[in-house]
Amino acid sequence: MCPWTEVEYTDTVDQGSSTPNEMRLMFLQGGECLIDDVELINTNTATTYLSYDFEAGLGSWSTWGNHSRSDLETAEGASGTRSLHVRASGPGNLTTWADWGEAFYNHIRVPLSSSPAIGSSITLKAKVRWLAGWPRMAMALQKYYFEASVAMEIPHDLGSPGQVNSRFQNNAGPAIADVTHSPVLPQAGEDAVVTCRLSDPDGIASARLSYRLDPSAILNVVNMHDDGLNGDSTAGDGSFSGVIPGQSVGTRVAFFVTAADASATNRFPIAQAANSPALEGLIRFGQTLPNGIIGNYVMWMTDANAARWTSLPGGKYSNEPQDLTFVYAPYRVIYATSGRYRGLWRGYGSPINSG
Repeated sequence: MCPWTEVEYTDTVDQGSSTPNEMRLMFLQGGECLIDDVELINTNTATTYLSYDFEAGLGSWSTWGNHSRSDLETAEGASGTRSLHVRASGPGNLTTWADWGEAFYNHIRVPLSSSPAIGSSITLKAKVRWLAGWPRMAMALQKYYFEASVAMEIPHDLGSPGQVNSRFQNNAGPAIADVTHSPVLPQAGEDAVVTCRLSDPDGIASARLSYRLDPSAILNVVNMHDDGLNGDSTAGDGSFSGVIPGQSVGTRVAFFVTAADASATNRFPIAQAANSPALEGLIRFGQTLPNGIIGNYVMWMTDANAARWTSLPGGKYSNEPQDLTFVYAPYRVIYATSGRYRGLWRGYGSPINSG
C-alpha cells in the first residue's frame, strides 16, 4: 500500500488578482489519489482559513469538469475513516485563462472561512496518498496568490513481476474482438447485423447481443450464432453474429455484447471507470450524409450522455470525456470513443447544437 505523503508549504499571499477566497486543487495529468486533513492557516497569527478531515462529509467541497468524478471515500482516511477521493481524467486548470474572467472548471474547490490578507504568510498542510496515474498535483488559492506543488510519494516496489497480481483471474471469460455492425449506416427498416470474433480455450457457452432503443432502458436480448444463419456469414469461423431489426428514421440503438464460457462472462464495451456511465455501442438508422468529396465524420451519443455532457459541473468548459460512437461514414465505426469541447467552445450551448 502506498504511504500517505505529508504536505506542508509556507509562502506569502501575493502576485495575484481579485480576492483569494477559495482553495483549489488539480492533477497535472490524469490521476487518482486520496486527500485528508487539509489545513490553511496564518503562519504568524494561527488564524484558520480552512480545516477539513472529511469525517463529516465533503461539506463545501465541489468537483468540476474532468475532476467531477471525485467523491467522498468512506473506507479510508489518514486520521479517520474518510477522505476526499480525487479522480481526474486529465490535467486540470486552477482559475482563469489570460485573466479574461472566463473561469475554467477542471479542478476541485472549497471556499475559505475568510480571505487571507495580501502580503500575509500562510501555511498549507495536508495528507495525500497516491493511488494511480500522475503523481503530482497543484493546490493553490484562487487567482494564483499562493501555489503549492505536491509530489506524492510512490513506493519503489510497485507492481508484482513474476507474481500473481490484483488483476489475476482463474478464468477471465471469452475474448471479444473485432466488434462491428453492418451496414455502417443502415437505412430505415433495414436490419443491422452486429458481428464479433470470440475466442476462449474453454470454448464458447453463449454469446448474446443486448440492445435498447435509446432513450428507453428496456433491453432486448438476442442470441449470437456462428452457424452461417440469421446474419452470420460463415459457419464455424469464430465470428458470431446477431441481428437488430430495422428501425424508423433517426432511431438510435445502444447495444453491448456478452460472451460466456462454462464459468465466466465478458462484455464489450468493457465497464467504464468509477463513477462513470456504462459504455455502449450505437447504431443510428436512416443517417444521411452531405454530398461532396470531403470525408464525413459522424458522432453518435445517447440522450443520457448528451444530457450529462451539458449538465456536468463546468458545462462547456469541462474537459471530461463523454462516451460516443465515431463513424467515418459510411466505411468504419469505432465504439467506446469519447468527445469533449475544444476550440471555440464559447459559442456552444450543448454538444448537439450551437445555441
